[in-house]
Amino acid sequence: MTRAWRLIVSGLCVATLSVGCGSEGDGADGDASGAASLEGDASSTGDVSGTAQDDEVTAAAIEGDGASESSDDDAEAVPEADDTSESPQDESDASAEVSHDAAEAPPESDIGDEPETEAEPFAFSPGVNVLTWEQTLASGTVTRHMKVHVPPDYPDHGPLPTVLAFHGNAAQAPEGAEPEGQWVGQLGPMVDQGKFIGVYLRGIDGAWQLGPEAGDITTDEVIETLEYLQARLEVTPGVDGETSYCFGSSNGAALCHYAAATAGLFTGIGTEVSTLDEGGEPDPALPNVSV
Repeated sequence: MTRAWRLIVSGLCVATLSVGCGSEGDGADGDASGAASLEGDASSTGDVSGTAQDDEVTAAAIEGDGASESSDDDAEAVPEADDTSESPQDESDASAEVSHDAAEAPPESDIGDEPETEAEPFAFSPGVNVLTWEQTLASGTVTRHMKVHVPPDYPDHGPLPTVLAFHGNAAQAPEGAEPEGQWVGQLGPMVDQGKFIGVYLRGIDGAWQLGPEAGDITTDEVIETLEYLQARLEVTPGVDGETSYCFGSSNGAALCHYAAATAGLFTGIGTEVSTLDEGGEPDPALPNVSV
């Protein structure tokens, strides 16, 4: 029972502090010394009882028991010493695993720490809203013009889809012309009936720059402008942010095709005097749209 208790204590020492476990081997040596003393006592008993054969046999039996006990103690001492000697290796392996894991752990990322800028909703009034704002392009700052036609009962109606309508190339139009205004007359009756909200943007220099058209704006900047408008419309009261259509004529029709085919901006498109310019083929990775 005593040896079993020391083995348990030794196991706890290995788990907590291996330096204090070395004394366990001394305890094993003490057991072996006790067995040797017992063996000596047995020999002495044999000398005292030498007058009787039975006593000699008894002394020999005691001597044999002492030797056996000494052998057993020595055998038990070996595992205790092995347990103690293995503990530094176990702790070394554990330390190596911790160091290895720490070396492989990726550094913390700062991505996502900065809050995203939320889109600002538009503030519309019933009827035709005339909007202007300054837009910064690679070529400089330009003034943008747009008309937004909403139903008379805005915003008390349910969410309505938007229709972004784009005029044809008006680069040769007289100065001060408002080519986007044509849609107020053509699509206005349906807006007044609550079918949709009409959004009519004017192109830079009267055109949509998809290649040969004049204007100090790139095709990417044209698409970025549409994405900006879509983001604001999606959070505007009275707007169905999940449903948006594009309608265009001529150069505006080409913009509808390009935006739907390469940027996936619209639920469906409608075009007149329509063209699909070379290089503007639909991206198969984008969802299909109704035409």
